[in-house]
This record gives sequence, C-alpha cells and structure tokens, in this order.
Amino acid sequence: MRRMVAVYYGMIAYVDGQMPRLYSALADRGLLDNTWIIIGADHDDYAGEKGMYTKSESLYECLLHIPLIIAPPEGVQWPRDSHISGLVDQADLFPTILGLAGAPVPEYAQGHDLVSWVPNGAEQPLRDVAFSQVGDHHGSLGTTMPSGIAKAGRHP
Repeated sequence: MRRMVAVYYGMIAYVDGQMPRLYSALADRGLLDNTWIIIGADHDDYAGEKGMYTKSESLYECLLHIPLIIAPPEGVQWPRDSHISGLVDQADLFPTILGLAGAPVPEYAQGHDLVSWVPNGAEQPLRDVAFSQVGDHHGSLGTTMPSGIAKAGRHP
C-alpha cells in the first residue's frame, strides 16, 4: 500500500517538478505575456481510499474531484493564488479556450466560459450538478478495466 501511494505521489511530484521547466521555456521565448496555462486531468485515482487503487466503475468523489488550474499571462488582472470552490465541468474548457482565443462559442457548447466567470464573482455557482460517466464495455468480460463490473452484472 505504501509503495502504491508513493508511486502516485511520485507522479504528481514529477509533473509538479516539470512546471518550472515549462514556465522557463515560455519565458525564454517571450511568451509569458500572452500565454494562458491550463492544467487539468480526466479523472483522479483512489490512491488507497476505500482500499482501492487506480479507478473503477464507481463515481466516488476521489475519482471525480480533479484538479483544474488556470494561470493567466503576466500582467492580466486575475484572482491569483486563489481557490475557487464552485462546481465546474470539463465541458467548461471548450468555451473557456474559445473565449481566450477570441473565437465565438457555438450554440451547441454545453459549458461556461470560466475566464469571464471567475473575476466576476465566482461565488455565484455555474451549476448545481456536473455530468460524469463510467463504462464503455471493453474486453472479453465486457468490463471497462480488469477490475471493472462485468457486463452481465450491470443494469441495461
């Protein structure tokens, strides 16, 4: 268990340790004054919570509460070093990135522009719920992963 948790935290530390290299490369190229940095993930990991590792077909908070970091270019007025506790969704990345690029957001876009939401009072929630999904029925057992729920044990 200790080794699994150490590996998990080691991966996080590795990525964290690479961020100064990214920042330095952007600075060396003179790109910090017009580059937004967005860091996120597709899911989290049990990391031993509930006695489990990796992920499963359960929608526990430890899998769903994932990081999202948005860092503005230098000189842009933005709430720096702040933590926003509002519920956001990965669908918000599409209109957020389009907004940053100055492109119109299509009517079919389901998310919200986070860059305009945060400075204008992120205390107002964007939503009460977020969409999450599990299951894609891969493999000979019809599971999404080796430890997944067999297709025969799922509700149609």
